[in-house]
Amino acid sequence: MEREKLQRELEETNEREKEPPDPLFGMRVHAWVLVLPGERDVTEPFFIESTTGMGKGIRCGDYLGIESLWNQTNYWINLQYCINGVRDLEYDLFNPAHWEFLLLRDALRTPHPDELETDLEEAVLDADRLMEMPLSWVERLQVSKERYDERFPCGRKVMRFYRSKLEQFSPYTMKDGLVRRLTVYSDFSCDTVETITESYLHRADRLISRKITPATGWIEDKFQRGRDDALQEHQYAVLGHNPEDRRVMRYFPKTRTDCLIARTVGEGGFIEEDFQDRDDKLYRRVTEVGAIQKKFGPAGTTRKPLVSITERMHRNPRGDGDDGVSERTFDLADAKISVVFHARRGRVTAERREFAKPHPDDKARLVPILEEAAASGYSADVDELPPRMLDLYYMMKAQMDDEERAVAAVREAEDEIVELLNARTQEEAALDLEKALFDSDLVPQIRSDRKDLEAFIAAQSTRLVEKDKDPLGPFLARLNIPESEMSTPVRFKLRDECMQAFRQRLVDKANRLQKQFEEETEALQDRQHWYQQNYVGLTEEEEQEYLRFCHDTMFRLHVLELLLERHKQMAPAKHQTLERRLRSDPRITGQNADG
Repeated sequence: MEREKLQRELEETNEREKEPPDPLFGMRVHAWVLVLPGERDVTEPFFIESTTGMGKGIRCGDYLGIESLWNQTNYWINLQYCINGVRDLEYDLFNPAHWEFLLLRDALRTPHPDELETDLEEAVLDADRLMEMPLSWVERLQVSKERYDERFPCGRKVMRFYRSKLEQFSPYTMKDGLVRRLTVYSDFSCDTVETITESYLHRADRLISRKITPATGWIEDKFQRGRDDALQEHQYAVLGHNPEDRRVMRYFPKTRTDCLIARTVGEGGFIEEDFQDRDDKLYRRVTEVGAIQKKFGPAGTTRKPLVSITERMHRNPRGDGDDGVSERTFDLADAKISVVFHARRGRVTAERREFAKPHPDDKARLVPILEEAAASGYSADVDELPPRMLDLYYMMKAQMDDEERAVAAVREAEDEIVELLNARTQEEAALDLEKALFDSDLVPQIRSDRKDLEAFIAAQSTRLVEKDKDPLGPFLARLNIPESEMSTPVRFKLRDECMQAFRQRLVDKANRLQKQFEEETEALQDRQHWYQQNYVGLTEEEEQEYLRFCHDTMFRLHVLELLLERHKQMAPAKHQTLERRLRSDPRITGQNADG
C-alpha cells in the first residue's frame, strides 16, 4: 500500500509538472556543425552541438531534421524526408537524389573520399573558373576589445531551463569574481532551491567553485593550485565558523611536507587525517577529543583533552617489528598503548602488544620494566621465545616517543584549522581579484603608468637619436659658450675642429682595419710555416684543426678586406656630406644670432 501510494504521488507530480504542448514545436530553426570524413583522421561523420561544443552521433534523436547544409564554398538543400528526425539521413553530398547544390561550379565541389587528389596546378585552374559572388551589403563586423571582454549585454545573461536557472557574468563584473551561477530547483514552479553552484575567476584566494545546498546548509568550496596551505577542497556548514564544527578539508597531493591529503573534523569530537606516500608508511590518524572539565577559578585557554590517537600504517616490506606496525592506539585517558603488527608471511594472526605507561612522576620510567603486568601481548609463533623485559622496555619507550610526536602533530593540526578559518574569513572580507598579465587596461593605475613609461621611453629615444646626429654637440659642450655670444672666428674654429676630428676618425678606422688585416695575415703565415715543418708527423685531428684554422682565418681576411675597401670608397662621400651640413648649420653661419 505504501509503495503504491508513493508511486501514485509521483505520477501525479509528474503529470502536474508536465510541460504544456508547444505550439511552435518543429518550427524553430537551430544551427549546428556537421563534420564529414576525409581529413584529420575522421572516419565517419558526426555532429558538434553549437551551444555546448559536445560531439554527437549522426543517429541521435536530439534533432528533428535538416533543411540545408553550407560551408565556405557551397550550399546544399536536403531532399530527404525527416520523418524519423536525422536517424535515416544520408550525407553523401554528391548524390543528387539526396542533396541539391546551389552553385554550379566544379571548383567548389569538395573531393569525394573515393576520388584521387588533384595536384596544385589543376586546383589553380579550377580556381580561375569560380563563379564570382556579389559583394556583401553588410559592413565588416568590428568588435572592440572592451566589447569582446564584456561577453554579455550589460555584463550579465540569464537563461532558464527545466527546474534550473543559469546566470552568466562577464569577468571582473562582480566584486567577488563570480562568472557563473547555476541554481537547481526541486519543483517545476522553481520555488524551492535544491542546489546552487557558483564558478569564479581571478580570485586571489584561488577559489574556483562553490556548491551550496540550502536544505542541509552544506557548502563545498574548491580551489585551484597556488595557495600557501595547498588547500584543494573545503566542505563545511553555513554557520560552521567554530573549529570544532563538522568540516572536510582536502589538499593537493605531494605539495605538503607532511604528505597530508585530507582532514575531517567530526561532530562527535574526532579528527581524521589521511596521508599519502609518507616515509613512515602512515596513511591514517584518527584522534578522539574529549570535553573540558569545568573547574572553579578564572577561565583560561586550556585545550580540550585528547582521549585517544589511532594510527594506521601500510606494510613495510623491509621487515617486521617496529617497522611492521599495522595499527597502534595511544589511549591517553587510561595511559595505555596498544600495538598491532602486520601479520607475518604465512601467518593468519598478527602479533599484538599492550603497554601500561608509568606515571609521569614515577621514576620507574627511567629504568627497565621488571614487572610483567606492565607489558602484555600475543605472539603468532608459539615456538618463538618470549621477548625479554629489556626489549619490551625499549619497545615501549619508542612507542611513548611516537606518542609525544603524535600529540604534537594533533595540536599542530588544531592550530592549522584555526589559522585556516581565520584566513578564509579575511579572504572573504577582502575579496581581492588578480588582474591578468595582459589585461592591464582593467587597472587605471597600471594603464596610466604604462602610458607614462611609453612616453618616457619615446622621449629618451628621440633625445639619443638627436644627440647621435649632432656632430657639433661635443665641441659646443667643450667651449661652454652660449651660441648668441660666439664670434665669427670662434664659429669657423668650431667648424675646422669638427672637420679635423672627423677626418682623424676616418684615418683611425682605416688604420685599425689595416692593422687587423696584417695581424691575421701574419698569424696565417706562421701557421702555414709550422705546418710545412711538421706535416709529416701530424695526426688526423691536428690536421683537421689546421684546416679549420686556415678556413676561419681566410674568412676573416676576406671580411676585413671588404670592410677596408668599402671604407675607402665611402670616406670621401661622408666627408663631403659633413662639410655641406656644417655650411648650412645655423650655429656656424650665425643666422640665429643675427636674427
